[in-house]
Amino acid sequence: MFAPDTVRLFTHKAAERKKHMGGKNNYVRPVSCARRFSLFYTTVGQPPQPLRRSSPPPDFSHKPCVNFHKTKGGSAEPSIRKPGHPLVSALAFFYLCNTMNQPVPHSILSANSLALTRQDNCFDILRYYLALVVFCTHFSVLTQAFTFDWITSSGEAVSGFFCLSGFLVCLSYLKTPDLRTYVSKRLRRILPPYWFIVLLCAFGGVCLTHYTAAGYFTHGQWWRYLLSNLTFLNFLGPTLPGVFEQNPETAVNGSLWTLKIEIMLYATVPIAFALLKRYAKPVVLLGIFAISITYKEIFACLYQQSGNAFYAILERQVGSQLIYFYAGTAVLLYFEHLMRYAKPLLLTVWAVYLLNNRLPGYDYFSPFVFALLLILTAYQLPKLNIVRHLPNLSYGIYLFHAPIIQTATQLGLPQQHPWLAFVLCLLTTVGLAYLSWHWIEKPFLKRRQPDAKK
Repeated sequence: MFAPDTVRLFTHKAAERKKHMGGKNNYVRPVSCARRFSLFYTTVGQPPQPLRRSSPPPDFSHKPCVNFHKTKGGSAEPSIRKPGHPLVSALAFFYLCNTMNQPVPHSILSANSLALTRQDNCFDILRYYLALVVFCTHFSVLTQAFTFDWITSSGEAVSGFFCLSGFLVCLSYLKTPDLRTYVSKRLRRILPPYWFIVLLCAFGGVCLTHYTAAGYFTHGQWWRYLLSNLTFLNFLGPTLPGVFEQNPETAVNGSLWTLKIEIMLYATVPIAFALLKRYAKPVVLLGIFAISITYKEIFACLYQQSGNAFYAILERQVGSQLIYFYAGTAVLLYFEHLMRYAKPLLLTVWAVYLLNNRLPGYDYFSPFVFALLLILTAYQLPKLNIVRHLPNLSYGIYLFHAPIIQTATQLGLPQQHPWLAFVLCLLTTVGLAYLSWHWIEKPFLKRRQPDAKK
């Protein structure tokens, strides 16, 4: 940056003006070019703002400055005096204009990337699609009434949710004024409907158990289910006493295992962005990907050698899901560059996804395929978002579908009328998700911190 005393638009001195203007200091104070073009930059943790000048830009087509000097007769006459060296002023002008077009220094997301993320998209319909894939797959597994074979598996749908979260949650974090507001927003989105379905299953199970009400609520298994699920330790108490014991799968809600991972991934975001502020983006992202791959390979080897199912549970926990979450974050951080080649890149990842079984090492780069496929599709096909005016029910569908399918299975409906059971379970799930959105999720999301600033 040029020093204020080096680059001047006007080179005349204040003392001379005061002398020649009759002792009155009625002149415009010289303003430096650097001061005229001083910029306000955003920092990490603050919402990115467009670059702006502290004052209007100077007019470089100005006329030569006018000084006054006394003639021999004592009268003051105007004289023309040239401004400072034009080369210095031109260098300052072009340097500062070029700086304004560059990404904000020390910021995570450039202004151009931020502007691109505001374009129309179809994230809503993609979330509904992923939730429907999970519903159909789990209906097939839990009821065993028919086989659901589709281009997208349930595991890929869950991984897709993590990729979308990495993009959208990190974008929300950059727009959030402080850490307290970020934590509050995430908890208000996740916890209320989650705790609601845990309590609903715990107390509603008394209608499905063969125990008496007193025996059911005093059973140790009931307390284990309630406490472990409320604290996200679902694997410690997945079943209720006397409930779904004759079903192919006895777990009350096997989908809840991803919620603790989602919470833990949210907790890593401030740490990751603190590292991104200090180190280069490729270094941080490659480090996260290496940690995730190493974690998964270690527990996969332990499971293969010992056959202990506990290692299989640990293999799919938060360590192995980091790569999916931060694959979505990587797309966000390089969004401006990726959008320049969005169409050919989208066609490429679609081809790779369709040929996944024939490509060696696909499992290692599949997170990036999912992230690019979902996010680029969302921005390249915004007209697909036919549900933009509907409430966001995808989270509720994901939470509520498993207990409803399990209840229908215990009642024997899928064995007698599989497609009727499918439709009834789907409608019941959507209806419960709709009520949850309006009575639980939306009221909590509307609550704001009293000191939060947006």
